[in-house]
Amino acid sequence: MSFISHFDQEHFVSCEDQLPKLHGFHNFACSVSGLIILLLQIHPVAMMMKSHRNMLDMDAVLYLVSLVFLFYLNLQQHITGYAPIDLDSGGGLHSIFLSLWLNNSLGSKAHVSCNTARVIGYASAMIFIATSMFYPNKQEIVFQILSPPFALYTIITMGIRSYRYRNDNKRNAAWRKWCTAVAALLAVQLLVKVEEMFICDDTIIARLFHAIIIHAVIQILFQAVSTCAIAIIAYEQGRSRNEKES
Repeated sequence: MSFISHFDQEHFVSCEDQLPKLHGFHNFACSVSGLIILLLQIHPVAMMMKSHRNMLDMDAVLYLVSLVFLFYLNLQQHITGYAPIDLDSGGGLHSIFLSLWLNNSLGSKAHVSCNTARVIGYASAMIFIATSMFYPNKQEIVFQILSPPFALYTIITMGIRSYRYRNDNKRNAAWRKWCTAVAALLAVQLLVKVEEMFICDDTIIARLFHAIIIHAVIQILFQAVSTCAIAIIAYEQGRSRNEKES
């Protein structure tokens, strides 16, 4: 049950409220493509289960759950016009659990001790959820305060760690994935602004611009982030095991 009314919730889609409903869907085209990109999040889950099962600790599981949950929120909002919690808060949860996984995967070399990181991360996640559900008018300021440290940590640490292994042929893909993710992140921000400024009308272009172009770039972004993180952590854990054995 959502505690947020449709009119209280800030929409990720800049102009879909201005389009008439089609076949009972708040945004039919985005609902279709939203379902596709939700199903595509099975790839990193399957990748972990098949090739990196030893990496499936609690931090990894929470990250994968937050990833799928974010895309579920996106789909529900496109179908109904609202979601159980705000999409920004869903993105904040994704950043929190990705940063926890990246930090805690370093073990004794973690930038912040694992237990301390979990306390901070879990408390922030609860604040995101509670604010979004019970105090929706405060969620924007909470997001602006809590989200940047986690988002910046993930961007910086993934960039540094993937760059460090760029000369390793097996892990060179991690650096390319990080560069792809940064480019896609900037592209999403630009495309949403373009949509907001020029494509808010009842035309086929307005219906398909977000559904096809923006959703495609979002998929590229999150696919790159997930595969980059998996590659970095798998390499570092494998190297650590080899050092212990030698």
